[in-house]
Formats: sequence, structure tokens, C-alpha cells
Amino acid sequence: QPPRTDYRLPITVFMDRLIVHNGQMIDASQARVAPTLGGLIYGWGVFTNLRIYAGRAFAFDRHWERLRRHAEKARVPVPLAMDEAMRALQELITANQVEQGRARITVLKGEAGSWRGATLREADLLIFTTADAPRAPGELALTLSPYRLLSTNPFVGIKRTALMENVLAFDEARGRIDAGQGVGHLD
Repeated sequence: QPPRTDYRLPITVFMDRLIVHNGQMIDASQARVAPTLGGLIYGWGVFTNLRIYAGRAFAFDRHWERLRRHAEKARVPVPLAMDEAMRALQELITANQVEQGRARITVLKGEAGSWRGATLREADLLIFTTADAPRAPGELALTLSPYRLLSTNPFVGIKRTALMENVLAFDEARGRIDAGQGVGHLD
């Protein structure tokens, strides 16, 4: 049974030093992503986040199946098979010594649109982990953001990498909460 989720914002989350890029474990500072990737230029990609409990990925099969479905809808090929990705993730968790934390699997579309020439790959797959971050003390504060999310977008429900609206809303909300402008508190 996983522990109960704490919805307070983490103080800061730092990615672990080792990552998996296209099936190879490397130091994050050595990762090289082609500048012409559709995932970089257009934000064309999908992702999933998983919890890590007792040094193991929680519900990997369900997360992988959702990632695969979302990638299919977004027309992003997934360059690793499920068993290869599961093995790579578990080796990464072990190498980074994560007992309790999170992992993120991101698949970025290869070259697309008018920019070409830096890579022949159809997609890049990145996996990284982080240990649980300390949480801000106190109650959970709520606020409203003026940034609307695109609820009529054809990709609603798809965990996609183009999340600028979400990031703007999150930053706005965090700024208001930090300034003591939360509209309510929950225990």
C-alpha cells in the first residue's frame, strides 16, 4: 500500500545525476538532444510520472500502457519496448539509490515540420528520477490563476510535453500563495 499523498508543494525537486537516454544510462550533463527534434521545437511529446516506493516503480504496467496510448494519439513513436523500459527504469532507480521518490518517462517526437538534418531518430526517450522532496510546512493553500487551460484542445487528457499554459498557471498560483494571497486553506 503506497503512503498517502501529500499535496503541499515541494520546496525544491532536484533530478538525480544519472538518467536514461534512448536506452543508455548516462550522466545528465552528458545528454545530447538534437536541436531539430519536433519534441524540442514544437513541444511534441508525451510523458508519464511514476511513484517509487521501496526502490521499485509503482504500477509501471498501467503507466506504460497510458504512455503508449497517448503516444499513439499524438503520433509519437515509442522507441523502447515495455520490458526494455522497465528494465532501464529499475536499473536507474538502483543506480541513483532512490528508495522513495518519483520517475518521469518522456518521449519526444523526432524531426518534424520544416527543420531537418540533425538526427535520423523517430523519437527520443528520456527517463529520470528524483528522491522525495521535503514539503513546505503548514497547510495546503489554494488560489486561482488568470491563465486558462485549453479544455477544448483535441489533446485534452493526453499527458503531453507542451504544457506552457499549465506552467504559467502553476507559477502564478505559487507566487500568489507565497505572497499570502491564497483563497482558502485545507488541513
